[in-house]
Amino acid sequence: MSNVIELLQQQHLLWPGSQQQSSASTISSGYPELDKQLGGGFPARGVTEICTPTAIGELRLLTPCLHKAGHKRLTAFINPPGYLNSDYLQAHGLDLDNVLFMRPRKETQALWAAEQCLKSGCCSSVLLWSPTLEIHQAKRLQVASEAGNALHFYFHTRKTHSLTLPVSLTLTFTPEKQGLHISIAKRKGGWIQSELMLDMSRQWPGLTIPSPCHNHRPPVQSSRRREA
Repeated sequence: MSNVIELLQQQHLLWPGSQQQSSASTISSGYPELDKQLGGGFPARGVTEICTPTAIGELRLLTPCLHKAGHKRLTAFINPPGYLNSDYLQAHGLDLDNVLFMRPRKETQALWAAEQCLKSGCCSSVLLWSPTLEIHQAKRLQVASEAGNALHFYFHTRKTHSLTLPVSLTLTFTPEKQGLHISIAKRKGGWIQSELMLDMSRQWPGLTIPSPCHNHRPPVQSSRRREA
């Protein structure tokens, strides 16, 4: 049995849950409540898998982390579902000269590009949108991310998983009126699954629905007299 466990660990398919992730290996998300649930922030190396609908604030959530991870290295966006807003990126501290935008025609090309960017050492962050990812592909990206000391976010929209990928972190985002509901399904070095409602209304007041005011006046009822 010990030989089987040792083999799984060598193949990055098993991590000891008693091993706690050190704060030095994380990058703050910019949201203290989320950092607390993540044990310090997003993994500085390895794959962070995010299951999310498109355009619900997922990129807005990651922007502070991408900025902090920069350090004059490249940030690569591979097959995003829409075009990037350069004004937005620049306004939030990302140097446009260090931003790569790629649209490979085939999924295999996108995966290859992500792996090369990760292990090159030239990229601080690589964001990949891909509908599917096999175990062996996730393993290659995980190893490449660790070798190149790069942060990797993998996005997909599948709601159900036929398998558990060997990644550092697995999150699920769903939209809420004041921000995002975040479910943490897996965290390398942690046992407990958790979830939280992340209030983003302070950072993005125009893109959230304000909570109802508790001191509003009741509606005025008509005092018109009933005629006989």
